[in-house]
Amino acid sequence: MLQSARRLIRISKMLAVLLVLAVMTLVGTAYAAAASPFEAAVADGNSWVKAASKQPGDYVEYLMTYRNTGSKTVRLAWVTAHPPVNTSTDESSIRLFNPAHPSGTAKFAITSDGTGVKLGSLKPGDVARLQYGLTLPSASKLACGDNTLSNTMVVTIPDTHEQFSAVAKVKVHRTCQAPKPVYTCDSFNPSTGSSGYVAVSDFRYTAAHGAVYQGATINWGDGDHAPLQKDLTLESHIYGQNGVYHVTANLYFTVPGKSGRQIVSCGKSLIIDSAQPIAPVVTTGAAQQPPPASST
Repeated sequence: MLQSARRLIRISKMLAVLLVLAVMTLVGTAYAAAASPFEAAVADGNSWVKAASKQPGDYVEYLMTYRNTGSKTVRLAWVTAHPPVNTSTDESSIRLFNPAHPSGTAKFAITSDGTGVKLGSLKPGDVARLQYGLTLPSASKLACGDNTLSNTMVVTIPDTHEQFSAVAKVKVHRTCQAPKPVYTCDSFNPSTGSSGYVAVSDFRYTAAHGAVYQGATINWGDGDHAPLQKDLTLESHIYGQNGVYHVTANLYFTVPGKSGRQIVSCGKSLIIDSAQPIAPVVTTGAAQQPPPASST
């Protein structure tokens, strides 16, 4: 007896769950039907779809469909469109299909300011369709990669104070070539002072489009070198003998697609004619001050 009661309880619970699911399905179906009196589509071959893939500059056709799902005649309704930016609407392509014009009638404008195309009088169950075309933006007006262009269309029914919107989307891909990495030495100016003293007064470089500056060294041209560092304007040097010296900066970059560090060199020839004989100088990388001027 107890087992039979438990079995009846389980069956009752299962029936309750199934009843709830059935009600939810019916409500969802009814809501979906009631919520879609207006649809927008885009041509894809011989079909009308919600979204399609196109090429930059393509001519694309759109279709708006409104069905009077109410119980009263709609005496006035109009459609406006909000096409994607940088598109060009083909006014000559606009055609309206409704019970009064089953083969279509030409219209002259479709706007987004509330004065769009009037659909005509529609009895319950009647359908009106509006078709038109536009030209998509050229590649130069699109971002690199995938672009989703949405065409939003709105139908307004003043009698019932209703307004419905629908969107048709076009995906357009723009292929852009990645710019080549740029890595250059733009300025390197070691300036001479008195008594063989030289300091770097200007140093500039460019590292762009993936190139990364790692630092630079200096070959002073007399067998001495400055170590790798970021800012060469911190460097100076003292020459122990007069002469002509070619000073070279070697800049190091990492560059996409290239193995190892890439070296770019720039230099300047210096004439040293005021050097005082001194002991060999060991450059430590710290800025050096010129020696005091001779009192004689």
